[in-house]
Amino acid sequence: PPGSVIKNVSAEEGMPPSDRKKTGRLEYIVSRLSRSISSVPRSWDDLDIQQGPLQTMDCRPLLVFVNIRSGGQQGLKVLTELQDCLHSVQIVDLQKEGPEAALVWWKRTGLRYRILVCGGDGTVGWILSSMEQLELDYVPPVAILPLGTGNDLARVTGWGGGFDG
Repeated sequence: PPGSVIKNVSAEEGMPPSDRKKTGRLEYIVSRLSRSISSVPRSWDDLDIQQGPLQTMDCRPLLVFVNIRSGGQQGLKVLTELQDCLHSVQIVDLQKEGPEAALVWWKRTGLRYRILVCGGDGTVGWILSSMEQLELDYVPPVAILPLGTGNDLARVTGWGGGFDG
């Protein structure tokens, strides 16, 4: 849920307006030195993790990887809509950065998160390959929002052949 990640008050100055409204009941604080959704690639090393009672709660945040070039630029529309619903640390624009840094950061949280891959077969393969190379202690479940042109993997696994937006 949008309230699962909260920015420190001191970090609100540089945060996007869409993140300012995302506060909630969970005491999971992410503080940043600069804005995370911008034209400048984010530095996951600038993110601090402070965990409160979240570890004892049944909280399963969603980490979304979006390939904005997939399926006739449908990924850009998906990315824009997700930015209105999720916190910036839950969304990775694969045009700006690879999946590895985000996966390592989420590994450090110790949370049982889930992954949504928005893209085609190549994007899904890239994410799964990155997860395998990192040898994650916890292997999160992965869902596919098929945005590619072929989407054979999504079709065979029952996720459907495409996204109609």
